Amino acid sequence: MKNKGKQVSVFEPIAAFFLGKDRLNRKDAMWGYIFSLPWLVGFLLLTIGPIIVSSIMSFHEWHGFGAARFVGVYNYRWIVQHDRLFKKALQVTSSFVGLSVPLKTVAAFVVALLLSKRLFGVTVFRSMYYLPSVVTGVAVAFMWMYILDPKGPLNMLLQSVFHLKQPIGWLADPDFVVPSFVIMNVWQLGAPMIILLAGIKGIPVSLYESALIDGANGWQRMWRITIPMLSPSLFYVFVIGIIGAFQILTAPIVIFGTDSGDSGGPLGSGLFYTFYLYRKAFVEGRMGYACALAWILFVIIASLTLFNFFVLGKRIYYEE
Repeated sequence: MKNKGKQVSVFEPIAAFFLGKDRLNRKDAMWGYIFSLPWLVGFLLLTIGPIIVSSIMSFHEWHGFGAARFVGVYNYRWIVQHDRLFKKALQVTSSFVGLSVPLKTVAAFVVALLLSKRLFGVTVFRSMYYLPSVVTGVAVAFMWMYILDPKGPLNMLLQSVFHLKQPIGWLADPDFVVPSFVIMNVWQLGAPMIILLAGIKGIPVSLYESALIDGANGWQRMWRITIPMLSPSLFYVFVIGIIGAFQILTAPIVIFGTDSGDSGGPLGSGLFYTFYLYRKAFVEGRMGYACALAWILFVIIASLTLFNFFVLGKRIYYEE
């Protein structure tokens, strides 16, 4: 930070607090540390602590209680070389991420673009589109179980419009399980929609006025102004969407249950990665193995995030 043109290190207030150079700054810093202490303690005990423990236990055979037996990289080697369900879970989750994240990003962008217009009742529509994002996962799962039932509202609608002979088994047919979860995920587009809507509202109107004077049509204004100016928000929504999609857990547990075996739905079509990890940890009690699965997932998500930053990040326009 800058103070009267002089560059000041962020560590100066801390040094002043401990060295007692400025009593006023020391008092302010003390109260700052006191008020941030509950969060800091919680962060160390509930976030940093479990991360350290899980990284250590991934090299052990541990059942969540009692003594742990060190096995080195055995868990990782077995997962990569011999665990058939690990590969199935990774395949199912990758398919879900590859379908849901682009669709949800595009849908959120389109909805945000429509809701950025000054129309009568637009505030009500913004609330309606955002509302699904604040509904709890369990309630959403039960609601979609009813909607996607063979005799549910969605099949009734499709049969009346397209005259289908047989209802679609959304959650019973292996070919439709992942698309069903994609529909659930895209339906909750409220959070990315709000982010993109705020980004659209932040684009200077003068840019659109200049484009109109130059004769640009609606498509050209969107492609040359809206998307470039909104690219940081789109990039953020896309990256966060990938991270969140890889961690889908509540809906598969509620819909398929934890007593459905390792299959996770018909023919393993609903065996999402975190669902498989949950079973290993809390159903089978193989905590060390589950920790190894968790760290592999962390490496996958971190690698994809870095890839997006290095590849897509170069195409992002940041206003100076």
